[in-house]
Amino acid sequence: MPPLTLMLANALEQTLANPSASHRWHTLGALYMAQVSADQQAYVCDALLRGVPGTGEVGFFRATFLAEYTKNAQYSAQAGLILQSVSPFDADRHMAFCVYEWGRQALGQGSRPQGADALRLALVPESMQRIGQALALPDGLFGVAARQGALRRVAIVAPYISGYQHPPSMLALQHARLLAASGIEAHVFSAQELRVNHMADYLGSKGQIHLAAPTLEELQPHLADGVGLTLCDERFSVLRRCQDVLQAVAAFAPDAVIFVGMMSPLMAPISAAVPTLGLCVHALQPMAAVDAWLTSDPTQHGQWSQSWGPSLPPSQAIYHPYRVALKPCTQTARRADLDLTPDALVLITAGARLAYEVEGDWAARMLHWLHHHSQAVWLLVGGDASVPPALRLAMDTGALRILPHQSDLRGLLRYADIYANPPRLGGGFSVAEAMAEGLAVASMANGDGGDKVGPTATSTLDDYFAQLSAWAAHANARKAAGQALQQRFEATLNLDRSGPSLLAALHTVQALFAQRSVSAPAAR
Repeated sequence: MPPLTLMLANALEQTLANPSASHRWHTLGALYMAQVSADQQAYVCDALLRGVPGTGEVGFFRATFLAEYTKNAQYSAQAGLILQSVSPFDADRHMAFCVYEWGRQALGQGSRPQGADALRLALVPESMQRIGQALALPDGLFGVAARQGALRRVAIVAPYISGYQHPPSMLALQHARLLAASGIEAHVFSAQELRVNHMADYLGSKGQIHLAAPTLEELQPHLADGVGLTLCDERFSVLRRCQDVLQAVAAFAPDAVIFVGMMSPLMAPISAAVPTLGLCVHALQPMAAVDAWLTSDPTQHGQWSQSWGPSLPPSQAIYHPYRVALKPCTQTARRADLDLTPDALVLITAGARLAYEVEGDWAARMLHWLHHHSQAVWLLVGGDASVPPALRLAMDTGALRILPHQSDLRGLLRYADIYANPPRLGGGFSVAEAMAEGLAVASMANGDGGDKVGPTATSTLDDYFAQLSAWAAHANARKAAGQALQQRFEATLNLDRSGPSLLAALHTVQALFAQRSVSAPAAR
């Protein structure tokens, strides 16, 4: 047995003595990460595996603890399996685990297929299904008028609405604006189910995704005239909030519903009564019951798929790549404002989670690349300007600038030369903004950013840095790449051009709903 600190040894003893107390696990986790050797960590994990049962609530606490602190995916899968048998059923615990697992994938550097596989192995779709089944949809809550006729009213349902710096929130509000411009009454609804009260208390780790509470003053200017917004009080349980949203959507009597987000249990009862269209911010098939979903891949158009397994019904893909409405650009920043010389080669990376996403081999190779390109400066923008741990030792080199979230990112992009996108699941919105400004964009495939740039996305880190080096050496090649991406943005990403395509997709789901209502009226 390696010697443990007194605090760590005591925390381990307390956890083993009462493994049903979440705060014991949280205390142990904090000490586990505080300058503890690998041998000490291994001893703690072994003691937990030997001393805590692998079933029930305590087994779930153990599995989520080990998943967070060992980063071993088998424990996430184990946690998901245990959760399905924990009794009584607690929708808040299931939702907390789903949000936690989704957040872990969003913060990591894995590809989109890897992230989707991890969610399936953790049985997240099964948890979504169970929460949806727990929602009661009274007979006749939705009228038959929603099943046929012209598009008069469309509801937009999102699992979370935050402020203007949250791209998925803006995507929901921007679609409401597009509908209103087409003469359709639109209303946005959210149970805010991604924010679970006391979320960490349901898990064996304090690791959780931190989502800012919505600021109505910030949202109001972005609500088009006539567009309504209904948000639930987050102090209530997930089931209570979802039930309230069901009632509110039914009162609105929509002719169709657009789901904007990654996952939600709400769509199961809604899709039983109304035509539904899904738009996932990660260019994935949504983990939600919908008639059809909007894909950015033209090869998927018209195909039926059931990406998340039998827990969710199959849905049809509709090619509709439009995702980004550009924010107003108030002014273009000056290089002198950041102490940049006129001849500096400026790379820029943006995102709210850069402290987690800038890591591993990619971060190390970025620093190596900067060392060999003395004219280059790397600007990181987003969040609270926390320095990613992988970059701390390089802060005194003069090659890095770190800024907090900027309301006018476009103004910064205009004096940059290259957008460097980390290997990550998300990041597509900032990549698209860089494309719109005519920047050359380096991005790996199999992620949101790679989807946006298309054929120029690289498949390996070697290719990624070879591309950076070529653009650094040849300004004309860099400019040509940026111009091509700018044209691609206008043709395939600019949301303001998407109105006709969106209306066609809504009419498609109305037809699909009519077909399934006739063939299997009690289905879904």
